[in-house]
Amino acid sequence: MSSVNWNDVSWVTVRSRRNNLLIESDVWVLRTLEKSNPIPVELSDYRQALRKLPETATNPTEVVWPKYEFTE
Repeated sequence: MSSVNWNDVSWVTVRSRRNNLLIESDVWVLRTLEKSNPIPVELSDYRQALRKLPETATNPTEVVWPKYEFTE
């Protein structure tokens, strides 16, 4: 019977949340582009910070999640 490496499981959870946040922000990018508006720098920075996770974190239980205020 193999043992579970809980650290690996935690990183999978971090990546999953990160991916979900990127998918959520995809909707905002598409809405912005549909209106022929430029993508706000803050949104681009938010997405870049998400893409860098988990490489920028050293512990899966202490991830500092970037924030972005989605507004219409």
